[in-house]
Amino acid sequence: MEQKSEALTNYKAYEAWLGTQHSVEIKKPQSDQGGEYMSKEFNQHLKANGTICSLTMHDTPEQNGVAKHLN
Repeated sequence: MEQKSEALTNYKAYEAWLGTQHSVEIKKPQSDQGGEYMSKEFNQHLKANGTICSLTMHDTPEQNGVAKHLN
């Protein structure tokens, strides 16, 4: 992803891929409030699908989970 504005398009594609290939639904994505998952359109999409977005404190890798620790 080169720009934060591409987040919704990429998320929808990934969500569809997970549903088709693995029969899995995204239940609770986690974000560090970096802005890419906080647009009005993104929040409307999550709400329409019954998905809850969990936000952590910005710039605190301790709260951002295993993926951030590995990076």
